[in-house]
Amino acid sequence: LPFMICGPELVNFWLGQELIWTWKIIAVMVIGTTISQIQAVNYFLALGGGDIRPTVYSQAVMAFVVSTGIYIGTAHFNWSLLGVALYFILCIILRNTFYLAYAYSNQFSYRYSSYLFNVYLIPALFAFFSVFIGYSIKMFLSPVNIFYTGCYILLVNGLYALAGWYVIIPGHVKLIVSEKVRKWKWRM
Repeated sequence: LPFMICGPELVNFWLGQELIWTWKIIAVMVIGTTISQIQAVNYFLALGGGDIRPTVYSQAVMAFVVSTGIYIGTAHFNWSLLGVALYFILCIILRNTFYLAYAYSNQFSYRYSSYLFNVYLIPALFAFFSVFIGYSIKMFLSPVNIFYTGCYILLVNGLYALAGWYVIIPGHVKLIVSEKVRKWKWRM
């Protein structure tokens, strides 16, 4: 979220005016890391659920798709570093959303649409809402120094944290706790 809103300012403070153009690449890579963390949550749930084969299959497919796609993109379409990063993020999003979510929703006997809604859509909506608020404030008050930029970042992260604390986390805790209780009762 900070790089989406204050990327140019942060890179200007961090790397200087000559490298300010790299903020888009850094933002894309940060988004990829965030999406990978969501995938790590899926792995954790899958390990608790039993079978890890969907993860292994998806890793093999991702290795092939990413390596051949990046080769074709750079060799034939002259992709820049930003193009490669965007392609990689797109592959991760497609795998998480359409394959891993489907495999793990079946594994836990969740409805696929409910799993997508709780794990992906609600956090994404709050992230977009936080970015929208940040850009709205930025339209009226342009950050001119590190203090104002820090205030923007704290505000946006605070909005997302509050939304997560009161909306996102309670729903996930209920799902995870109900699954653990169900397994515990089955073993008794």
